Amino acid sequence: MMDMDQKQIKDLLAQAREEKEEDKTRLRALYLEQIEDYCNLSFEKDLPAGVALALDELVKTDPSRFNLTSEKLSDMAVTYNATTDGLPDYIQAWLNPYRRIYLAGNKRKRPYIANPRH
Repeated sequence: MMDMDQKQIKDLLAQAREEKEEDKTRLRALYLEQIEDYCNLSFEKDLPAGVALALDELVKTDPSRFNLTSEKLSDMAVTYNATTDGLPDYIQAWLNPYRRIYLAGNKRKRPYIANPRH
């Protein structure tokens, strides 16, 4: 077995952290696109609180557990919630205030405008 010194171990750990951060960055972009599709809006850099919360939760949550509603250990029974949007119900609840209707003649996403009445 090959002995590794502390520097090699630190380098490997740093490389693993870097790869994990790159994965998170890639996932954030993909999940933001999914959120924009769900809400029918496009968001700029300053995300509203509910969208930022949903995005952070999506990035940190294992996608295979999104719609898991119950697990049973003996005889291994797993129950999933069937949703058509691919987002967990609690995340959809955070996003619903930002959701806009799709107009038949205009399928483009509109930009999100905070406090449009002010």
